[in-house]
Amino acid sequence: MLVLLLVKKLSIDVNLIKRSFYVSCNCILGNTKSMDEILKLSLIESHCLPILTYATVAMKLSKAQVNELNICWNSMYRQVFEFNKWESVRSFINGIGRLDFFHLRLYLRLKFYTSGLVTSNFTYNYMMKLHYLSDSFKMLCSEVGLSTEDYRRFIYLPIYRLKQTVISKFIMSL
Repeated sequence: MLVLLLVKKLSIDVNLIKRSFYVSCNCILGNTKSMDEILKLSLIESHCLPILTYATVAMKLSKAQVNELNICWNSMYRQVFEFNKWESVRSFINGIGRLDFFHLRLYLRLKFYTSGLVTSNFTYNYMMKLHYLSDSFKMLCSEVGLSTEDYRRFIYLPIYRLKQTVISKFIMSL
């Protein structure tokens, strides 16, 4: 007897995201050769970073996929600030008060869940409440370093507190 199992799984290809990000970064970098590095970074953060982060907070990405997107973000820092490929930019990113892609995504995910838990849209709110009770959400909170008490009153935590927690987590990972 042959038993056939059908497994439905959504697979996400991050290559299109990466290509779009690199195209937009190259467009900015190609037209700002004589501009200050911080201004270039500001332009890239406002125009290219949304391409890299768009909807990724709602997607369940594998660690390898998040790592690929982090490599894209780090390579942009290398291009703007003329780092060599073998040099780490993590400490530099922290030094100028920014986050790497891993921690930026963690912060945006927490912000996404916060907005879903306080929205007036019944369906969206119900889905977020279901996810709030899931093990994956508890793991996200523990990954960031939120205490059990913070998890219980997550809906009342201000956004700046979530950002401070993520920044602290990033600094500790250096």
